[in-house]
Amino acid sequence: MTAEDVTGWDSANHINIVVSAEMRFKIKVSNAEIERLENVGDFVELIQRKMSAQK
Repeated sequence: MTAEDVTGWDSANHINIVVSAEMRFKIKVSNAEIERLENVGDFVELIQRKMSAQK
């Protein structure tokens, strides 16, 4: 799934979901990492990698 698949998706929604994930999973995501994301699966994988690195 990509942003184009979601009706009404905009940059504010994008920022909100990234910030919410950072708070929920206690991770930090850089702008460069965000720019490389192409779909929801990429975001999930990034979160999983960052959480694994914390252990």
